[in-house]
Amino acid sequence: MTITLPCAVPAPSVEAATRREFLTLLGAAGLLTACSATGSAENSAPTTRSFTGAFGEVDYPLSPERLLAIYATDTDMALTLGLSVAAAYATSSGGAFPPYQASRLEGVKSLATYPPNFEEIAELGPDLILHTSASYSGAEEYDTLSAIAPVFSLPEEFSDGSGWRNQLRLIADAFDRADIADRFISEYDARAAAVAERMSARWNGARFAYVGPMDAGVFYIAQANMQTNQVLHEDLGLAFADAVPPDVESRRSDISYEEIGMLSDADIIVLRVNPVEGGVEPNLAQSAGLIQSPLWQALPAARAGNVFTIDGDLFYGSPLTAQANLDWAEANLL
Repeated sequence: MTITLPCAVPAPSVEAATRREFLTLLGAAGLLTACSATGSAENSAPTTRSFTGAFGEVDYPLSPERLLAIYATDTDMALTLGLSVAAAYATSSGGAFPPYQASRLEGVKSLATYPPNFEEIAELGPDLILHTSASYSGAEEYDTLSAIAPVFSLPEEFSDGSGWRNQLRLIADAFDRADIADRFISEYDARAAAVAERMSARWNGARFAYVGPMDAGVFYIAQANMQTNQVLHEDLGLAFADAVPPDVESRRSDISYEEIGMLSDADIIVLRVNPVEGGVEPNLAQSAGLIQSPLWQALPAARAGNVFTIDGDLFYGSPLTAQANLDWAEANLL
């Protein structure tokens, strides 16, 4: 297989190339970023600006025409701000977009980006790669992507858990779209306040926990600063059960079924359901062992019928998952 470069240079074979070899091959070809900057005055590159992200300063186009979003949350940021998305994260097989955003992505190329397929990304010829969580993936992946196109990433202090509003405002400022971000946040906050009033009337004093199944026999209780928890607690006013950890560093991913009793003070349990491998249909088998456990069935929330399943894609922070979590809360808790 060869890479089709966006300018007339020999395309190297990368079938057997490691990530480092792939970088070397792109460098020998002149680098995608370097050759895409050439051309006539009529087709000159967009106005650029500098931004300091997770791995230093990057020059990026203010009005990208072929933006690639690495994760679904990156897609959400671009869609919210009206940036033109050419390709975006889909399921692990690259076949389908998450259900909450699919209707917004008609005509957009879907691809698997976890881990990234560098050959496919290079063939797409993006002029900007939006990878806000690049610090989690590491410098090697960032450098490989940077050889293809500028990579816009967020500084460490704006990583996951810092709040989607802060992230959106930072990205909006970088692309001169602060008014769009302010309007979105204002409309979201107004809607959340209205839903919170109804939640208080329905669930006054209720406590909740978000539970995710892991391998057979174990589960986790999600940290306070993940998206669904932030929406339900900070925006809608529900209280946390005692077992909810404050942050991801405190979260255990190996809670055994014998420890299910730690959820006994939860009036509501939000149960994560992930999609089947390579698709969007819910993988109900993943949590079957947990909910069939006698200890689970003895929980007050289970006995009261207050266990509610939620799409695993809504776990991650973004403007559109915040909206989708509000949709979920209205449909399930009211």
